[in-house]
Amino acid sequence: MTAVLRADGSTTLGLGHVMRTITLAHALRARGVRSVVATRALDAAVTGYIRDHGLAVEELGADLGVEDDAHATWKVAERYGARLVVSDLCDNDSLTRPHDLRAWHAILARDYYVMAFAGGTLVDLPAALVVSPYVHTRAVRRRGFLGGPRYFVFRSPFLAASRHRRVVRRNASRVLVTLGGSDPARLTAKVLNALAHGARPHLEIHVIVGPRFVPALRDEIRAAMGALGRGVTLLPHDTDMAGAMLWADLAITNDGLTKYETAVTGTPTIVLEVPGSDRVVNTAFAKAGTARFVPDAVAVSASALGEVIADVLDDVEARRAMARAGKRLLDGRGLERVMAAVPAALFSRAAK
Repeated sequence: MTAVLRADGSTTLGLGHVMRTITLAHALRARGVRSVVATRALDAAVTGYIRDHGLAVEELGADLGVEDDAHATWKVAERYGARLVVSDLCDNDSLTRPHDLRAWHAILARDYYVMAFAGGTLVDLPAALVVSPYVHTRAVRRRGFLGGPRYFVFRSPFLAASRHRRVVRRNASRVLVTLGGSDPARLTAKVLNALAHGARPHLEIHVIVGPRFVPALRDEIRAAMGALGRGVTLLPHDTDMAGAMLWADLAITNDGLTKYETAVTGTPTIVLEVPGSDRVVNTAFAKAGTARFVPDAVAVSASALGEVIADVLDDVEARRAMARAGKRLLDGRGLERVMAAVPAALFSRAAK
């Protein structure tokens, strides 16, 4: 059997949906199901990224309307003889057009078993199985609905890391700074300046450099590194992130799916709110105890941010509580639960 997986993404906006799609494709392959990814990628690098993971890609027109997009996806499914369609289209932009999302799924659901990854508040999509794996998911009662972080799908390195026993060190000195693929708010340099305010020469700081960091931001980072001395290491965006989080005593990140990854690895975290952040989600993580939330981080001075960082680094009990809360919130078994909800008959056809 073949499955069609529909997701979009760009290296500028983030690859979270695409990476989840790739993870699902690998899980389906283990069950004898071939996958083809249908995408309207906003960046040519995305299709190459998908193909690098051994998956076939069907590129759809970038300017298709909702009905044309659905019919184009339908034709891909027909051509490959698919029975299963998986959609991962609920990004921040598409969630502003819920009618279009419902119409798209209704067209595909007529002929295929559709599994839809939904938004935290938009969960009433016409699909056989709806998965909304977020901390702020609205609870609903309907057949074929999987809601909440227990269904969050992690890549294989994080599955292994989720089983790692986190030891929270009393003397925290390792800081991971990971602020997305482009960091349009240019907070990476501010975080380094904030760390310099603390005058802690013993710190080891690992900084993830996103693929779309503009030259001006890179210059600011280099300037901030000068004030910190030799303790800063720049790492490429394709770094082993699970390993980097296990190494860190503290991670500093922003909006996006990274905070789920720091939670499952038990990494104490500071989440910086950037323009366009979903405060409901960030607040939910703060209430769950997995992270310290800094609202409107763009307006916060480097010295004030340095005080927040120093407070977390110096408070071993707070960091231990964050690590425990993260492990309680996310156990890393979401993919297993999602796959168990797909009818076994779909996989049995694959074996024939």
